[in-house]
Amino acid sequence: MNAIVRTYRRDPMDNIDLATEYECPAIKRCSEAWYQAWKKHEATGINPVSVRLRANEAYRYAMPPLNSAENISDFVACVVHGMMVGSIIDELGTRWLYAAQVAAATFNAKQKALKSKKQKAAKLTSSRKNSNPPPSPTVKL
Repeated sequence: MNAIVRTYRRDPMDNIDLATEYECPAIKRCSEAWYQAWKKHEATGINPVSVRLRANEAYRYAMPPLNSAENISDFVACVVHGMMVGSIIDELGTRWLYAAQVAAATFNAKQKALKSKKQKAAKLTSSRKNSNPPPSPTVKL
């Protein structure tokens, strides 16, 4: 039986910040969403576990969509960072990393197909420009 070991840090304020030399706008946005949600819900005096769950949810909602190459990279960075700081559980994080891998493959395939289509269109256009037009039919009377 595989045992899953989760470690949680004592102070939530210590585990979400990112060192300035490693700043990534996407991670910064997710971390800021986490921190704002944590502050907001902690102020209400609800259970600390609920506060953390809501902050984790805010982190996940701030993650970029998988609709461009840059967003896919940012998404992966956010997932890995979230797993490292404990705002994304490992099981969910591995699923999302797989989803990002599929999205990247799909995006790359679409880009490759688009590039191929453009190259074919360019060849067709250049071959039409270089060839002499067919002679016009003449009518014999």
